[in-house]
Amino acid sequence: MAISAPIKIGIKAVTITSSTGGAIGADVEGTATIRLRTETREGASGAMGVVGYSEKYEPTFIELAIFDRGDLNLSALMDLVNVSVTVVAKSGKIYTLTSGWLAASPEVNAIDGTTTIRWESKRPVQEVTVQS
Repeated sequence: MAISAPIKIGIKAVTITSSTGGAIGADVEGTATIRLRTETREGASGAMGVVGYSEKYEPTFIELAIFDRGDLNLSALMDLVNVSVTVVAKSGKIYTLTSGWLAASPEVNAIDGTTTIRWESKRPVQEVTVQS
């Protein structure tokens, strides 16, 4: 398994903020997929067997399926720059991506009213465990 394999978590809340101002809170359906670190390690093998690993770098990301109640302005969401995305998991953990950008145009499912949105960053996603 790669060191930076994405994880899936159940969601309680999400907030999206931008350096250009404003914050967006949204109902989130299902799960978020999160890559915490930029390094990915893969095993390397040769004629003598496993010789170690190679490392490559990929952006961290938070990908969400957001339920559109009809008041979600996708155009405004697409215009945000230097985005911070904070996700509160059902477990209470908080994940925050900073200095993010929208990776691609949002994908809208008109049948169930969800929009899949993915933000990427060159910085690691911060993970905070909330003590109870």
